Amino acid sequence: MKSGIHRGGGAALLLAAAVLAGCSHAEQRPPVILIGADGVEWSVVEPLLKEGKMPNLQRLLDEGVGGSLATMVPTFSPALWTTIATGREPRAHGIPYFSEVDERGTPIYPGLPYTSECRKVPALWNLADLAGRSVTSVAWWVSWPAEKLRHGRVVSSYAAQAQGMLMWKAGVWSGGLPELTWPEALDEKIAPRLQEGGPKGVHVDRHLERFGAFPSATIARQEERERVIVRQRNLLASSVGDRTHLRIFCDLLEEEVSDLNLVYFGSTDVVGHLFWKYHQPQDYSFIIPPDQQEFFAPFVRKSYEELDAWLGEILARLPEERVVILMSDHGMRAYYTSDPTSLQSGNHQEGEPGIFVLSGTGVERKGLLPPEARRLGDIRDVAPLVCDLLGIAALQEMRPNGLRGLLTETWRIAHPEAARQPTPKFRPAQRPREPMPGVSEVYVQNLAELGYTGIGGEPPPEPK
Repeated sequence: MKSGIHRGGGAALLLAAAVLAGCSHAEQRPPVILIGADGVEWSVVEPLLKEGKMPNLQRLLDEGVGGSLATMVPTFSPALWTTIATGREPRAHGIPYFSEVDERGTPIYPGLPYTSECRKVPALWNLADLAGRSVTSVAWWVSWPAEKLRHGRVVSSYAAQAQGMLMWKAGVWSGGLPELTWPEALDEKIAPRLQEGGPKGVHVDRHLERFGAFPSATIARQEERERVIVRQRNLLASSVGDRTHLRIFCDLLEEEVSDLNLVYFGSTDVVGHLFWKYHQPQDYSFIIPPDQQEFFAPFVRKSYEELDAWLGEILARLPEERVVILMSDHGMRAYYTSDPTSLQSGNHQEGEPGIFVLSGTGVERKGLLPPEARRLGDIRDVAPLVCDLLGIAALQEMRPNGLRGLLTETWRIAHPEAARQPTPKFRPAQRPREPMPGVSEVYVQNLAELGYTGIGGEPPPEPK
């Protein structure tokens, strides 16, 4: 394994080089690996750790510190993951929701899902690229079209959690989603992995081997039968999308570990939304059919155990000297506890905090902090921390680096924090566009099946 600059080619984004003036390009630092796992909740993780079911996460905790970061309300994933990547609030970075909204925050009809071109400020990958640091990014929210980095490899995501459904839309992958990757030559390299994520690919079989399929035909009531089918279909799609992106990310790590490496997984959030009532049936006021309860009860735990296995695959491809950040954008808890007709039974609308683990070179070894000491900051603190770890200048508009204290005193003395720089002139934000006809409809439909309504706006009322 090696860490170094990958010369991806292509034109640089129009960022002023002064952003990183005074930074030492010669200094070699351990690579930073930022792993986003949507909706991961400590109340699920802790029992699994005690049972030895998440050994790779335990390894990260043994080599670092685990706590929580406050999220932001409303907890819309595109807004939160863009805040994590920029250190800025949604009103500043320009991605407040899944799809276009007006000045009052009301979804526009018809409105397209936000894309990377809608973002108003530079993200971590832009700042790292300008500093001559190499970047690998796979499946981060709102990363399509893939941004052109001088020293970067990008496999973008148009829909993140809905990506699996897009893989199964006829024609999307047969000709290749345009602007999916940077450099463009990556298209050909990842094509076999995308085929594995197709409707007849190996990841479908692997998912079914792990989770199985409930015999929905045995459910007498049509409405309940359809809800069970939707739950299983959406978890399958999300899991297959994650597995595909894991394979792509691991391939790229084997080729070269970049200075900054980012990857996103969404199935832990999907399983929480759709299967929480089976995970904690005692929290609900209605009776859950015993056969469904027995079959679906392990799904949340299985998804977390699978995430841990994915962590192991990533860690096996990293050098000994590295810094790993594993985090979720928010937590999860029981919701709609008195509504047996709700598709969702887990949610995060009240801003439950997400997990945060910092591990590796230069990190204080404190393990998982006790609940009373677990709150370490909020999700806006991640971007300045990553800049600090990379040795590049954070922006003046970012929060002070409140997580620097998690690094050892020896590391902090040896690596003074770079002087802050103002946000440079960035390319103008644009309205979203569709990769190809019909793709946004799949995105909106899939998120509606996860319980999110109003995305893309509501049709105007019929004239009387």
